Amino acid sequence: MTMVLSSASIIFISIILVSFFFTSSAQTCSNHTYTSKRVFTSCQDLPHLSAHLDWTYFKSTKQAKIMFRAQHTPNGWTAWAINPNRRAMVGSQALLDFCDSRGRMSAYTTFIIGYNPSMQPRKLQFRVSKL
Repeated sequence: MTMVLSSASIIFISIILVSFFFTSSAQTCSNHTYTSKRVFTSCQDLPHLSAHLDWTYFKSTKQAKIMFRAQHTPNGWTAWAINPNRRAMVGSQALLDFCDSRGRMSAYTTFIIGYNPSMQPRKLQFRVSKL
């Protein structure tokens, strides 16, 4: 999934990225290639999550193109969330993807409104495109 974020969100994401430790994993930023023509200028391995975050920041428009890669089972789901307002899970704004009943990947945005959230589709505080 690809999304565009505001400069405030980019700063928050940057702080999170600095906090992760580098370790090796089976698939890393250095050995991953996309099947499409997607290209990103930066990548961060997230070994504690068995995931990877690719991004390109466009300084002139203060926007970012972001790709979060994580593995999940065919019947599972993956979510990636940020909280642009404080350091807490509740209040986070999330991108969620899953395999729908027809076997196709489906994605939407949602808020984490509690510790047992319903994860209903909701519009985020920042613009997300090409989800």
